[in-house]
Amino acid sequence: MEPLEANTQVFIVRVWLEPRSDPNAPPEWRGVIEHAPTRERRYIKDLNDLTDFVAVYLEQMGVKVKRGLWPRHPRR
Repeated sequence: MEPLEANTQVFIVRVWLEPRSDPNAPPEWRGVIEHAPTRERRYIKDLNDLTDFVAVYLEQMGVKVKRGLWPRHPRR
């Protein structure tokens, strides 16, 4: 039997909404995601960047990932 860790990926994610200079424009997503085992880090400007980053590791495990799951801008 394989240990659970062989089928596990660990990520550290921090996301926030950043206001724009135009007060009528919706805020933008910002964040950082880190793959804990490798310490690879990516700064993001869109929540779909999270999916894209995680998908690489899941696909290496044989998981088929549907990308582009998040709306481009947060709702007000």
